[in-house]
Amino acid sequence: MNYGPCLDRLSIGDKIGVKRSEEGNIRFTINGEDQGVACTNIPINVRVVVELTGHISQISVSSSSRMSCSPGEEAHTHNLLDSLENIQEGKEISASNKIEFHENRGRNIQLSDDNTVARRTESYNQGLVVSHKPLSEGIVFQVHVTKTNPKWSSSISVGIMGVNPERLHFPVSILHLKKETWALTEDKVYFNGNVINKRYGPNLDTLSGGHSVGVMVDSQSNLRFFINGVDQGVAARNVPKKCWAVFDLYGMCEEIAITDSQGHLAILAQNIEATENLSNSKEKWHEEEERLLRSSKDLKNSLTSSQQGAINNLNNTALTSSSQMLVSGTNNTPLSKDDLFALKSRRNCEYFNVCRKFKSSLGLPGFYFDKNKSSSEGICFCEACHKLRGCSSVATSGDPPKNLILPINWVLFPLRGGAGGGTGEGSGSGEE
Repeated sequence: MNYGPCLDRLSIGDKIGVKRSEEGNIRFTINGEDQGVACTNIPINVRVVVELTGHISQISVSSSSRMSCSPGEEAHTHNLLDSLENIQEGKEISASNKIEFHENRGRNIQLSDDNTVARRTESYNQGLVVSHKPLSEGIVFQVHVTKTNPKWSSSISVGIMGVNPERLHFPVSILHLKKETWALTEDKVYFNGNVINKRYGPNLDTLSGGHSVGVMVDSQSNLRFFINGVDQGVAARNVPKKCWAVFDLYGMCEEIAITDSQGHLAILAQNIEATENLSNSKEKWHEEEERLLRSSKDLKNSLTSSQQGAINNLNNTALTSSSQMLVSGTNNTPLSKDDLFALKSRRNCEYFNVCRKFKSSLGLPGFYFDKNKSSSEGICFCEACHKLRGCSSVATSGDPPKNLILPINWVLFPLRGGAGGGTGEGSGSGEE
């Protein structure tokens, strides 16, 4: 049975209403036209429910088509409308006071936590973010550095720009913004990419995780920067009244969060939890170490004198055998070049792994290195690896042959030879 017009056909500007009559009947109106009784025997204390589905994304409450009702119902309706209006006003005020980053941002920036956390996901540049709204007079827009990467150099920059960021195409860094832009980079203040103030304050490149930077325009249109909450003084004068805060997540700075925002508090909670877990792990490790020590002492005390003497003789015999093996395994004969590049390194050597990571971070082209060698991944000459190999500390190379001291405490990465092919003398070299 068809009650009235199909609601799916309503469009922007159409109105729909609902009313409970004195007889307890529910009646619907569409664009002010009563559609008749929909159902009967409805209790007094009922509420209206509206569901937004499909192409309907927003509605507003209107009282312009209010139907006639009893004085008690009219007062109840007034109270309901007033409550709805207060809720709407509260939401508007809350939204107007919300501080977040603008959706338009640098290519390598990812926003999270209601746009209060900005993270650079790759490379070292293309990390510009701006405030969602223009700065309020006398209000500091402040962020905390929450993540850094020592792989890169330089760090965060902060400033303001008088250009609406809505449709702005962001360049690779803040110093490439050439229109109405003031920026603090390192300890220098720039205007449209040109230095206007040297040695303004502390160098931003020295900031690390947990430090904060902020920007403010005061009532005299003076630009001020804040580092760890401290006002560094006037950086520029007569800046535009309407301007946006801009931050450049450059180099070492990989993540920032608006101070005291939802995202910032969540990151602080994670750091506290990680610290507590680490502390608990250390405590458990110490407890286990003490337990093993007590067990060892108890076992030692339970041994008879004859058992203890037998164990001491066994330990002395093992130490003597180990020393003889180490001495006999040490070869003082200088290594040939082929022997040198056939040496192996411990896979679990921490020093070796750190040096390999450092080499990878340099971004050197792979064709510089000889991949045909068995030692193409490197040879570790730390003291531990060298002693375990038991080989000589001298190698021979060249024509006529010359003795060369091995690079103890270094890591060697073989290089490719010249046009003649092969790895030439001195081409196998590397360092931490």
